[in-house]
Amino acid sequence: MGIASYLIEMLERIAKENRYKGFYIWALCENKAIMRVVKKRYPNVKISMESGREVKPEMKF
Repeated sequence: MGIASYLIEMLERIAKENRYKGFYIWALCENKAIMRVVKKRYPNVKISMESGREVKPEMKF
């Protein structure tokens, strides 16, 4: 498990403990590595475009 996968797992655990149902991240469109990590962990992720060069994946648990 890489550092990004580990951090997302920890964030999800903390969010669930605090009764969150999901979260968003903001990333540059060019950041293919984080998008691979997100899509691997959340295959049904909803990704919306933000201000031109940014994407906002919505990750629900």
